[in-house]
Amino acid sequence: MTALGSETRPLVLVTNDDGVHAPGIEALAEAATQLGEVVVIAPDRNQSGVSHAISLHRPLRALEVRPGWWSVDGTPADGARIVHVEAHVGSGVHAGEDQARPPRQKLVG
Repeated sequence: MTALGSETRPLVLVTNDDGVHAPGIEALAEAATQLGEVVVIAPDRNQSGVSHAISLHRPLRALEVRPGWWSVDGTPADGARIVHVEAHVGSGVHAGEDQARPPRQKLVG
């Protein structure tokens, strides 16, 4: 067993821009358990419209809110950078329109 993931079950990183407590991320994390070991890392609050931004001039803080679920005081991209491992990534399940771009199909990779 490695620190994250295992030799038999791949790591699946789940994130969003609506925040770690948004209802959509719960549904995505539950569905992703069929694909592998799930780790959730998402902003501590709604960060719609800034999901590709990264924080450069301040330290980031991550807090484990429950086992395997992490809240970061930054953007979704900051969360992915904190995890910094090879993983499948699922994101984009949220209520309402995407504020950053015109409505389109969400990427689940």
